[in-house]
Amino acid sequence: MENGKTCLCDLKHSVPDNTQLKTIEEPNFKRSLFSKGVILCEGSTEFFTVPILLRKLNLNLEDNEIELINMRSDSGFNKYIDIYEKSKIPWVVVGDKKAKMSIEPLLFNTNENKIHLFPEDDLGEYLARSFEDIFNEIHPNQYGEWKKGNLKKVSVDVCIDIAEKATSKDIEKVQGLTELKDRINTNLINQ
Repeated sequence: MENGKTCLCDLKHSVPDNTQLKTIEEPNFKRSLFSKGVILCEGSTEFFTVPILLRKLNLNLEDNEIELINMRSDSGFNKYIDIYEKSKIPWVVVGDKKAKMSIEPLLFNTNENKIHLFPEDDLGEYLARSFEDIFNEIHPNQYGEWKKGNLKKVSVDVCIDIAEKATSKDIEKVQGLTELKDRINTNLINQ
């Protein structure tokens, strides 16, 4: 995409290895090549909750022709970023602090403003801590186990429930979420 128009670019040295071809074959990836911007989500929690949370902050990704790609791991970002860079498609990475280790240091340092990492090792943990009252209200048993340290990971379903239950006012109080909105506005919408 260049000046709002589709352009031709050489990607033959950018195609990820066979383990990542599954993602390339997905409709979201194909659509992303014709989008105005892409959010590379580390995993399912980011992929499903980020659009809900942003919509409540008055940022609708679909209306802005922004596609999400579920990386399904905290690695593999580099090849996809290379594809989007060569295609001149703006991108943002969304993940937790574990993802930083898988992004090449040079890429991270030169594109730090395009990489949004939540401060916890897991976005589920971040949402659980940020919205404890909501978590306790909608899933009291799981919340109790989480508070005791018996719940290893907050499930994607619980995270979606928390995102759906949180109000715009609740979300606006969470600095990491408002920073994500600003980063997307800066790098994908108002660029």
